[in-house]
Parts: sequence; C-alpha cells; structure tokens
Amino acid sequence: MTTQTEGKIFANKASGKLAHVADMNQLPSLIAHRCGAGLRPENTLAALDYALTQDIDGVEVDVHLTSDGVVIVHHDFCLNPIFAKRAGRHIQDVGVAINDLAYEEIRHYHVGEPDRTTQGVWQNERFVSVAGEQIPRLSDIIERMQAGTRKLLVEIKSDPSRPHLSASPETLAHAVCEQLSRFESFDQVNVISFDWRVLGEVQRLKPDLKTGYLTIGEREDYSESTWFGEFDPERFSGSIVKAATAAGADFWSPHHADLTPQAVDEARSQGLGVSAWTCNEPDDIRRMVELGIDSVTSDRPDIVNAVFAGWPHK
Repeated sequence: MTTQTEGKIFANKASGKLAHVADMNQLPSLIAHRCGAGLRPENTLAALDYALTQDIDGVEVDVHLTSDGVVIVHHDFCLNPIFAKRAGRHIQDVGVAINDLAYEEIRHYHVGEPDRTTQGVWQNERFVSVAGEQIPRLSDIIERMQAGTRKLLVEIKSDPSRPHLSASPETLAHAVCEQLSRFESFDQVNVISFDWRVLGEVQRLKPDLKTGYLTIGEREDYSESTWFGEFDPERFSGSIVKAATAAGADFWSPHHADLTPQAVDEARSQGLGVSAWTCNEPDDIRRMVELGIDSVTSDRPDIVNAVFAGWPHK
C-alpha cells in the first residue's frame, strides 16, 4: 500500500530508492548539494558532470536572476572572492551583487578554483579544482539533465531581509518556472527555498511542481516572519510543520541538526516528505537513516554512500 508521500517526493528510477522510507530497510535518497561541493567546484557544470557519474539520486543547485533576466546557477547573492576569478586572479570586492550584473558580464568570471587557503568543504584530498569553469545558466543544467532520470532540486535564492539583492518573489518564480517548463515531466524536478513567498508563487504558476520548504532553526534574521510570508508558524501554535503544510508544501527540509524523532513524526502526520541538509559527517548521516527520512543532501556524496554501503539493512 502506498502512503500519501510515497511515489511523490524523491522517487528515483535510476537507483530504485523509494520516495518514503517506510521502514529501516530503505535508505534515504541522496542529493548532491550544489552538485557535490566537496568534490568539485560548487554549482558548476564540471561538478554536475562529475556528480552524474556517481551513485546519487539527484543534484541540488542554487539560482539567481541577472540584471537582464537570465537565471544563473550560483549560491551567494554576491560574487564570492573565494571562488570568483577575473583575469586569473581572485577578486577582492565582496560587494559585486549578481542581480546588478548582466549575463555577459558574469561570463568574464571563472569559479572553478577556490582559494585553497580558506576554510570550506573544498579542504579535502578528494576535491578537484577545474580551471576556467564559468557560472552556468539554469538552462545549461537542464540541457545536461533532460535525458536522464536523476532528480533536480532548484533552490531559488531570495532574502526578504535584503530585498535589494534579488528580484521580487513573483519575478523569480516566473523566470525559474519558465525554464523548468522545458522538462517533459515535472516528476524530475523539485523547487525549494527558504523564502516561502517564492514557493507560493511557484505553486500558483505551476501547481504540478513539487515544492520543498527550507528552514534553518534559530537565526536572528531568519526568525522574522517575512521569510514565511502569510504562513508564520506563530499562527500555527509555533509549528513550522503545520505552517508548511498549510502553505502547500510537498516536503519539509530543515538543517539535519533540527530534526528529531518528534519532528519527523509530526511531518509524517501531516503527509509531508522530510529531507535534511547538509549532511557531510558519518554520524549525522547515520542519524538521518535511523530517523527514516526521505532524502539527505550532502556536499560529500562519497561519504554518504560509504555509510549507506555499511548499513546493516542495505
């Protein structure tokens, strides 16, 4: 018998992993965070190409809108000096906002060689820099994934506390949905965001697209109700799960440290799928398996697969 959640979220034809972890014989689906940021330069085509050679169920990318309306794949709201190079040198300016640049300007930057003297997930022996990698468009990602069976999670970046750094929720949702319409079936795609207003717009434009509601626990700027739009958890007895359900979420995606057995049970009682980000440590990954969640997102899919391989029920 199929539950409300089974077959709906994170189903993957390639590996046969189920959408809902009904018992401990099932492992969560594995999503490569930023295409596997601990193995190749994050959110690049090189990272995507490498990730698609691995035993994963899908990839996650972050998207912004340029000043001339191109949906590009990049995590930060501004060019990151740790990654961004121009004329062979890492940039020094930390305030170059993506939405202030036209796409042709963005093409001048290379992001495949992070500054290895800085701290980050690239500080490991498995990480490989790739010279000359540019910031891709979402259309470039879609082109590579269209013929495959892996899941694509698209995180729309929008910050209500800094509205000058992104387009409006309506504009962002429209631009992203227009690109995602190139998929023959929306079964392959999920849209996620911390800004619940954006997800409401996505649902209005494309009701068949599955949406995942991201949360990050206690953080001063995030606790403001602007992130939740009309669905402030305070209206739902302080329950983020009930707020996300009322907003129309298909699944809830908190940071892995915020997940407890009680939280997972509450999500299940509301018919929500449960995903965790970003699990890179073996102990955290094991705990997610024990909680029976649907999906884990990780910078290090190699570590996740090593844990999965040693799981007694595999």
